[in-house]
Amino acid sequence: NCNSKCQMCNVWKEKSYDELTPDQIESIFSNNLFKNVLHVGLSGGEPTLRKDLIDIVNRIIKTTPTLVSLSITTHGFHPKKWEKTAPFIKELTSLNGIDFRLNVSVDGIGSLHEEVRRIKGGWEKVRSTLAIIKGHNIPLQLQCTVSRHNVFGINEVLNFAKKEGIDVVFRKATEINRLY
Repeated sequence: NCNSKCQMCNVWKEKSYDELTPDQIESIFSNNLFKNVLHVGLSGGEPTLRKDLIDIVNRIIKTTPTLVSLSITTHGFHPKKWEKTAPFIKELTSLNGIDFRLNVSVDGIGSLHEEVRRIKGGWEKVRSTLAIIKGHNIPLQLQCTVSRHNVFGINEVLNFAKKEGIDVVFRKATEINRLY
């Protein structure tokens, strides 16, 4: 599920009621297929819409003893949720010797980001999330998908990332059939 109304994505149009439960996730990751997993990346939709995100992270850690790193990708529009959730995830991962990183999707700076994501006040929410995560000394990465909507704003994203000392990755937008 996602509550961002991005120009390039239709996930927000369809509410999912059959998301995996923490028990199902634990069962899946308990399978021998995952016995040598080194990295797990959680994304969505939007992970902070899950009230059980900490439980999910805990179960993944519990069932993947070889895990070295865990990342979560977010749109960053829920700084209050990250204020509550991020310290717990950081503690869970640290206690288990796992590197944790938060990836924040950014499609532009300021009004361009809000135009692409169609969330009024979204850029300030992202800035708040970035400040919170930095305050907890959790590594950050900006992830920018380059499309016709934001191609002329990617230099601003790069400059912002450099100024803030945040790693940034650019990806070319592609059609993903599973989203349709």
